[in-house]
Amino acid sequence: MTSFVRTRTRSVPVTPKFPARFTDVRVLHTGARCTVFEANESGRPVAVKIPSNPDIAWILEAVGREGEVMRAIGEHPAIVSLRDHFVLADGRPALVFERCAGSMRHLTRQPALRSVLAIGVAVSGALDAMHGAGYLHTDVCPANLYVTASGGSALGGFNEAMSLNSAEVPVLGLHTTTEHTAPELLEGAMPTAATDVYGVAVTLFELLAGHPAFPRYRGEAPAETGLRILRGTRLALPADVPIEVADLLAWALAVDPGCRPPGPAWMAEELRRISAHIAPRPGPGR
Repeated sequence: MTSFVRTRTRSVPVTPKFPARFTDVRVLHTGARCTVFEANESGRPVAVKIPSNPDIAWILEAVGREGEVMRAIGEHPAIVSLRDHFVLADGRPALVFERCAGSMRHLTRQPALRSVLAIGVAVSGALDAMHGAGYLHTDVCPANLYVTASGGSALGGFNEAMSLNSAEVPVLGLHTTTEHTAPELLEGAMPTAATDVYGVAVTLFELLAGHPAFPRYRGEAPAETGLRILRGTRLALPADVPIEVADLLAWALAVDPGCRPPGPAWMAEELRRISAHIAPRPGPGR
């Protein structure tokens, strides 16, 4: 059974007036940009994401664009389903998603090795579909990976997605430095498919190790974390992680995007191959 840490919000925002089909509306999470509510929509559990502030235009634009991107990608078994969208009376866009069990950022127990590899296959497949639809995710991390109600893995957090069309201007102000940020984004370069490959690797590393590859320590400035990312100075994986898994993640975490594996489809196939050939290890599912 998957366990999660339940997060608490610092303050409870005023619940806006939702259409009558939504009942039992409660705050699920409050962030700097958006608030997520849980509710029942005509009897089914959903999560509704809205901008926290109706007066910040670029956040309104980013949420609206997230909905456009997800509609362009369409349904995929490893992508959180966008069920509906509407506009609040004050003009804020609202996105209605399937209600997931929780984010992998808040797992209380590390998944077994084979489960982590299966998650990698799923998210790589989702990214391949996304790239095929003409978009990059650019922010793959445990916080944007969810466990669905059926126990599967699903990619979410498309608010920082960018078009592969270089003529399209991205929404400004989205990227912030975190322990999962790809080196090229820290350097101000445009993301590529290799950025999403890095995101898969940095996520699998954390699920296997129980900590980020490039942790941000208490009291540390973002620039210090960024410097370690740019130097590729990461922590070590646990000794029981098979060498072929460690080597693949090291390759995908290369500082130079041109030195990473070919793309998410290739990553999915390689993770499948490794999973089929690794020797069983002690512990359930390993």
